[in-house]
Amino acid sequence: MAAPVAYTVTDLDTTVRTAWAESRGEPEECQIGVIWVIRRRVEFSAYPQLWGKPWWGSTPDEVCRKPWQFSCRNATDPNLPKLLALRPGDPEYLHFKELVVKVFEGTIPDPTLGSTTYKRTGTAASWDKAVDSVTPIVLGHQSFWRLSPNGKVLPFLKPPAPASAVSERAVPAPATPQPREVPMLSKMFPFLLARLQEPSTYAGLGALALALGMHLTGDQVGALTSVLVAGAGAAATFLPESKKS
Repeated sequence: MAAPVAYTVTDLDTTVRTAWAESRGEPEECQIGVIWVIRRRVEFSAYPQLWGKPWWGSTPDEVCRKPWQFSCRNATDPNLPKLLALRPGDPEYLHFKELVVKVFEGTIPDPTLGSTTYKRTGTAASWDKAVDSVTPIVLGHQSFWRLSPNGKVLPFLKPPAPASAVSERAVPAPATPQPREVPMLSKMFPFLLARLQEPSTYAGLGALALALGMHLTGDQVGALTSVLVAGAGAAATFLPESKKS
């Protein structure tokens, strides 16, 4: 949000009446835009080194009363007696007062993106030629542009980032713990089980026993093989399965 600007009771009252006369009957966004134009003109007065004497005025009251700037303040305009007759207790006055306070306090965004002037869409203005090639911001029946005090066309300000665009840092999910593998054992026991269950294994075990000086009968070789198969199977149940790709 924008920083607040200083204002007095007179600034508040003058701005409320001016904004009411200029934008009553318009959508609230347009009403807010008119108030922001008044505030933006005050802000430009803070940079005399760039724009010279604050031609628009240095306070909201001065800005609103600057001759030929807000038509409702012209002596011959029919809106002048109406805005002067607006009572502080009227619902419309209270509505615009709330909006003015929010704009001056900086708690409500600028829908005009820094605009300093506006006109009713389709009407003529003395500065039409300067903004002829610039697409305005249209709110209700009003078109807004951003001009400097000396009439130079300025680019619109960048809109504030929406709150939804500011997200919290993504926290990576904890890694799923993987079972520890014993590669050699995981591969060896299934191999042994497969080999021990083949008929040729019986002959191999018999030959191995004979080489060691052991004379085993066929039944004994079969019993030994059964014991080895059972032992290898039991051991295999305590090992994690190998990953398959």
